[in-house]
Amino acid sequence: MSVIKNIQREQYYFTGQTFFKLFNTDINVSIDLKAPDFNFAEKCAVALNNMKPETIDKLCEFSILYCYDFCDAIGAEAPKLETKRDILKYIKPQDLIVNIPKDNSTVIKLFMECNWEEEHDMEWLIKDDKILYVGACSDEPVYAEESYYHNSWNYANLKTTRKINTPF
Repeated sequence: MSVIKNIQREQYYFTGQTFFKLFNTDINVSIDLKAPDFNFAEKCAVALNNMKPETIDKLCEFSILYCYDFCDAIGAEAPKLETKRDILKYIKPQDLIVNIPKDNSTVIKLFMECNWEEEHDMEWLIKDDKILYVGACSDEPVYAEESYYHNSWNYANLKTTRKINTPF
């Protein structure tokens, strides 16, 4: 049984919906029209709902870094959080993006709205359970060399040297 429902051909993508249990909501799935691989899309949608708890916790930590850094930069008050996962209350997932697969890796590429950065929102990129990117939506490439993701605008970048004050 397919986890992606209502697949339709649009101008640039095949689109459908899948349920995202972390947020208890349906989200859009956009599948590359140039070389659609529906089996790969299914694999990505299934992986979305099977993320390890520690992966989710790290995504929350990196999202908090993004939130607090952005709020600090614009002089806004960051949300008060009691737990790492409280940040999820300020995030609304929109799209699971399925690019043309170049290997057998499982990819979760999510575009999400976030309360603190309404212009650029937020993107999560996870490949084979490794978090590659958390930050503003910039349509990060899925199959770049790992060194590509070591940049200053990536809150999942473990080489970040700036200290951002968060409650965790």
